[in-house]
Formats: sequence, structure tokens, C-alpha cells
Amino acid sequence: MKGWYAWAWSPSPGHSRVIDTAYYPLLKKYVQDILQTFKNDPRILIWDMYNEPTNGGMGDKTLPLLRKVFHWAREINPSQPLTVATFGNNKKLNDIIFSNSDIITFHDYAGKEEVQKHIASLKQEGRPMVCTEWLNRPLHSTVEEVLPVFFKEKVGCLSWGLVNGETQTDLPWGHRPGDPPPKIWQHDLYHRDLKPYRKSELMFFEKYIKNKSLLRKGF
Repeated sequence: MKGWYAWAWSPSPGHSRVIDTAYYPLLKKYVQDILQTFKNDPRILIWDMYNEPTNGGMGDKTLPLLRKVFHWAREINPSQPLTVATFGNNKKLNDIIFSNSDIITFHDYAGKEEVQKHIASLKQEGRPMVCTEWLNRPLHSTVEEVLPVFFKEKVGCLSWGLVNGETQTDLPWGHRPGDPPPKIWQHDLYHRDLKPYRKSELMFFEKYIKNKSLLRKGF
């Protein structure tokens, strides 16, 4: 729907199936079939088992299914690490995540100072770390400010959005048809015709991807 940020987004696997245990056998079959098929595939780096548990108003009703998903995955025992990204300050949720994840993943759309604090807190878990969602320019989660933090802290990162498409994530969260267009994009790096939104950002990515000598110098 034009003018609506991520209009088709839904909490995985949908509100009704999260709380209806009658769906669990179907969900188990789905999870285990995919894991069994690709459990030794070298193209798979990490299995992110569940996106943002408790989001979308689900709250703690998500937790029983989250426990099941980890259990189903461990029955298959893939060669790749399992993870679920921490979400918010829900202690019950994060205790499950920390107890079952092989690596620590998280989402953070804040500026560099808050990201640094978040990383310092998560480092206490003593496991490799990847930020699987970041980049929100209006909130100061920018390539120029935050990418160097990930590089310095040796934390992997996946920016939200690549090519601006039907989900229209150049718009801010909550944007609806008729709202004024944003002055700056929230997410995404390229226009639909693959023209860079900001060429300087892509040059920044290239700098940190290619120039490994920066890491040795401590930048």
C-alpha cells in the first residue's frame, strides 16, 4: 500500500498461531524440514530462529513457542549456530535467548553512544555478537556514526534495508498514506533503479569491508 511503512508486516508466525498450540505440530514440521534440508549447507552462516519475540503486542505469550522452536532446532542439531535476537528489556525473554543461543544477536537503531553501551552489556555473555538490525537515520543510527563502532568492537552487523522496494522502508515507522514524505530516508541504501541514496555511505561500507589494516591500527 503506497505511503504505508511495511504494510504487510506481521509478528512471526502470526498472532493466532503463536498462542494456538494446535498449530505447533505444523510449525515444528516447518522448522525441522528447513533445518534438516540445510543443516550442513556452507551457504548458511547462522540460523535466526524467531524474529522479535514479544513484538506486535504479543508480550510473554510468545515465550512458550520460543522455547519450542529452540527445542525443535536442537533435535535436528544443525552445524550452523542458532540464535534469536534480544528484544527490549524483557528479562524472561532474554533469559531464554541467552540460555539457548550459540551467538548473541540484537537489534539497535540508536546512535553510537547507546550502541556502545548495548554492546558492552551484551559482551558479558562471552559469545560472538552480530547486530542483525540497525540503520535509522532520523534516530542517528547512521552509517558514518555506527558502522565504526561495530568495526572497532568486532561486532558483525546487518543494516536494515538495501534496495527501496514495495515495503517502502524509506518511510518512518508508523507512516501512513497522506502523511508528508520524509525529509531523509529511515532505511535503505539504494533507489529502485540501483542509484545510491547516499554515495558517501557506500564508500564508508567499502572502506571498512576492504581495508582490514584499519582493524590492526585500532580504528
